[in-house]
Amino acid sequence: MTTLLAVLLAVQAEAAPTPAPPVQIPPKAVPLYTNDDLDRVHPYRNETGVASEPASVRPAPRSRSRDASASRQEEYWREQAARVREKVARLRAEARELRAQLAANEARRREGPLDRGRSSRSDASSDLRITARVAGIEDRMRRLEEELQDRARRQGALPGWLR
Repeated sequence: MTTLLAVLLAVQAEAAPTPAPPVQIPPKAVPLYTNDDLDRVHPYRNETGVASEPASVRPAPRSRSRDASASRQEEYWREQAARVREKVARLRAEARELRAQLAANEARRREGPLDRGRSSRSDASSDLRITARVAGIEDRMRRLEEELQDRARRQGALPGWLR
């Protein structure tokens, strides 16, 4: 049995192909540049983009029409800010009056019930309505200012124009 195995192994060894030698790729020839070559191409140096500047570095030329539109924009936003300030001032005055009315109601309650026909329940509901109106006015003032700032920011107005 061992002889049979030895014969089979010998036959397989003869039938196995021998590996091919690895293929040798010749190295690429590296070009050699001399100073003469550089002197020859130097006049064409700027054609490759060496001297170009990125667009963001160069300041854009300012025109008079752009300056005029910017000043018109500034005037517009200053007007809008003044209008909002006037509305807020009116609302602030109204809120101040309502707070004074609340303080007067509180002072009247502390002095004691002079008018027996009026109930404390109606005073409390009146105070609640006044407090709700004050809160609504304050909310409206805040919304007016925020809307102006958001609108101005979206349209590119400078913050100093709103002051």
